[in-house]
Amino acid sequence: MKQLLSTLLLLCLFVGLFVMPTKADAPLICVVNNPDPADRLHLRSEPRTDAASLGKYYNGTPVSVLEDNTGGWTKVYIGGDVGGAEGYMQTQFLAFGDDCAKVKLELPLYQSTSSGWNLYNSPRANQNDFRTFGLENIEVLGIMENWWHVRIREHTGYVPSDAPAIVNNPNSNDRLNLREKPQTNAVTLGKYYNGTVVIMLSGVQNGWVKVQIGYLQGYMESKFLLINAWNDTVTITIPTVTVKTTVGRLHLRERPSQSSDSLGLYDNGTTVQVLGISALWCHVMVERKAGFMMTVYLNPKLSFEAAGSGSGSINDNTGNTGNAATGGLNGSWGGPVGAHHVASWPISPTDYSTVIAVVHNSNAADRLHLRSEPRDDAKSLGKYYNGVRLTNAGQPVGDWIPVKIGSLTGYMKKQYLELADTPGSSLSSIKSAMPIMKVSNPNTAANLNLREKPSTTSSSLGVYSNGTKVVLMGFNDEWAHVIVDGKMGFMMGIYLK
Repeated sequence: MKQLLSTLLLLCLFVGLFVMPTKADAPLICVVNNPDPADRLHLRSEPRTDAASLGKYYNGTPVSVLEDNTGGWTKVYIGGDVGGAEGYMQTQFLAFGDDCAKVKLELPLYQSTSSGWNLYNSPRANQNDFRTFGLENIEVLGIMENWWHVRIREHTGYVPSDAPAIVNNPNSNDRLNLREKPQTNAVTLGKYYNGTVVIMLSGVQNGWVKVQIGYLQGYMESKFLLINAWNDTVTITIPTVTVKTTVGRLHLRERPSQSSDSLGLYDNGTTVQVLGISALWCHVMVERKAGFMMTVYLNPKLSFEAAGSGSGSINDNTGNTGNAATGGLNGSWGGPVGAHHVASWPISPTDYSTVIAVVHNSNAADRLHLRSEPRDDAKSLGKYYNGVRLTNAGQPVGDWIPVKIGSLTGYMKKQYLELADTPGSSLSSIKSAMPIMKVSNPNTAANLNLREKPSTTSSSLGVYSNGTKVVLMGFNDEWAHVIVDGKMGFMMGIYLK
């Protein structure tokens, strides 16, 4: 691919596609020609080797001659009418005339997959003088300490040198988490495939980098990113899927929310590339636009679960400790919105007779984590409301009680429970905070499954039509843990209101 681009660029160079400055008296064109193609040629502020370097330029970079060779130096201009650089290069490292076609092009090509570019007119920090481009590919002409001198089509200018990076998991079947905070147990905003180009918003700090993908910002571990590298150094695993919906055309949303601005509507069969995936949404690129589409309406279905192992980058802990509650997370169901009636425990003691405790937070508006292990930083399996009844799952571990809720087993902190074996305890006296919700599927021709476990591949315990009332015990990410018709199971939270 690089050789083909080289040939095309040299052809374009000599037919005048590359815009040269009009101020040059003699429009003589030459190209950088270092005998060591891995090296780069300095553009100097003055015609001497100890003068300040204005950048180091790759072989094949087109150069406009401003003044003839003087003492082994040529005064040159690199770039178009805007976004160019003027200085001196050693004549011995330039190729002229017919020799230009013999120079192998070494300009790195950066293929943007998820973010546009701000192309600055000069290499100065804290400036507002830039042009904005979309999902364009860039060719890097030269580099300096903090900037790249680049070309986007016929336009030249500068981008910060630490701006782009590429997701590069050593296990190509794995995906890299975009975290809400620079911590491995922080909320994941999505998992991104190898080859996804991200824009760096900070340098590396304690192994983390703040990045932007489309309109989404978060943190990625720097060890899983290639910084100052080119696309052809990464095995790209970005999958391609097609739109498949029964509810008309599918929105491309600016952000992972059904209330976010629409960037366009797409028909069934439209091909999209998936950069990353969260619990409910795919971060996609379609028609040179990056945005979000709901996973359920894409085919084939991509799994948010672990794609592989090895890098350890697929940890999905929520990062919340104790009984703190969170909601409204990007890419996940944040729980009920607005006021709801609450329900008392709806299952009779004869059907649920081994209750050992009831969730009893001192703050009734709060919810209690069910943890996978008896510690505060363990993965949360769900957050549960006051009034939820728990059955025995083993012996206590310190301050933690092993409990079971339907098909889920985990640990809850003793201090937030009302225990049945406590003298004077009355489980029935605990005021419930479990909201009553209704099934609300936007596809009115479809019913909603009650799943045995929080997975679309789990056994169905029944299907329920719109308007069916359910009691919400707790939730985690996209799944609501509910009781309906005396049965405990899981429903997708976005289809409840």
